[in-house]
Amino acid sequence: DIVPGPSQILAAKALKQIRPEIVGQRIRSELENEILPRLTGMGWSFLKPKAGIDMVIAVPPGFRRDDIENPSLLAAVAILRRYGVALCPCSVFGPDGRYALRLVLKQKEGEIARALEKMRNEGFCWQTEEPTVEDITFLNEELARLDLTRL
Repeated sequence: DIVPGPSQILAAKALKQIRPEIVGQRIRSELENEILPRLTGMGWSFLKPKAGIDMVIAVPPGFRRDDIENPSLLAAVAILRRYGVALCPCSVFGPDGRYALRLVLKQKEGEIARALEKMRNEGFCWQTEEPTVEDITFLNEELARLDLTRL
């Protein structure tokens, strides 16, 4: 990831303390055996990563509407509000990410699989999930409250 110098120094020190090949094997195994089967079972459209430790998954089709300016952000907020699972809206990386969410694989072992299972058990359905009036109102109110001069 692109991070500031101090974070890179801390990451380099951490890598000296662990065996990165073991971490990479753990992440690859979890991706192949836990995460991808759950996403597939949920009918969730995704791009399987060929390198790196993050992946891109599609926003549910119900969020792809002309009246939604930022489907990625709204989907991330709606999923967080409904299921308590945080996903990164890819729109933060530019307009090409407006229909995608980022799933960060750098989590404690099992966290992503548990989160996906929680969503599935609570009724998440990728094909039919769509924003509610409450989701749209909540996001608009939060955006209106932001003071960009204080970020």
